[in-house]
Amino acid sequence: MKNFLFSLCLAGTMATARADLTIVQEVTSANPTLGNKPQEMTIIVSKGRTRIEHAQGGMIMAPAENKNIILMHAQKMYMNMPQMNPAATGQGSSQGLPSPDQTKWEKTGKKDKIAGYDTEQWIGKDAAGKMMAEVWIGASPEIIAEYIDSLSKSGQGEMTKLIEQMRAGQSSGPYKNGFPLKSVIYDDTGVAQATTVVTKLDSAPVDSKWFEIPAGYQEMKMPAMGQGGMPAMPAGE
Repeated sequence: MKNFLFSLCLAGTMATARADLTIVQEVTSANPTLGNKPQEMTIIVSKGRTRIEHAQGGMIMAPAENKNIILMHAQKMYMNMPQMNPAATGQGSSQGLPSPDQTKWEKTGKKDKIAGYDTEQWIGKDAAGKMMAEVWIGASPEIIAEYIDSLSKSGQGEMTKLIEQMRAGQSSGPYKNGFPLKSVIYDDTGVAQATTVVTKLDSAPVDSKWFEIPAGYQEMKMPAMGQGGMPAMPAGE
C-alpha cells in the first residue's frame, strides 16, 4: 500500500467551495513487487473525506470522524490505524521526489488529450537542471482544490513530502493552472519510478456509503504498544 500512496497522495491547501470528486487512474511503479504493470486505482473525495480503492485493498480517511481505516477485502476485515507523527515513523521524506524549494517548473509546449481533457506538459528540474518530474496539467484549477484540501488533512509519512511539493506548485508552478492528469517521477539516473495516468475525472455527487465500513466486515484490533514499539504485555503477566 505504501507504493500506491506514494503515487497518488498529492496534497495541499486552497480556499474553495466544497465539491465531490471521483478519480480513476492507472499507476505504474518501478517496484518489482508490483510487476511494472499498471494498477487501477480509484480515489473518491467528498466533504473532507477520502476513499481509496485498488487491487490490494482500500482505505477510508475521514479525520473529522477519527477514521483512518484500512480495508482488507479478501478477509472482509478492517483496521483503524491511529495518526502517527512522520518523524516517529522515519517516513518524513520520500526519496525520488524533487525538493519543493529547489524545483524549477517550466512548460515544454507539448500538449496531449488525457481523459477527455486538453493538457500541457510541465517539467520539474533540480538546481543542476536535471529533470526530476513531469506533469500534464488540464481541466479546471478548481477541480484540484477539494482533492488536495482533503488529502492534506490526512497527510503523514510519505505523503508529507508530496504535500509540500503540491503547495509549492500551487503558488508558482503547474498546479495553479489545473489538475495533474498524468505525472511521472524520475530517479537521479533519469529512470521513471512512478507513473500515474488519470482515465476518469468526475465531479458528480458522491454517495456517502463510500465512507462507511462495508457490511459484514470484522474489525482487526491493533495490539497495544509498549516502550520500544513492542506489544504491551497484559497486566499480571
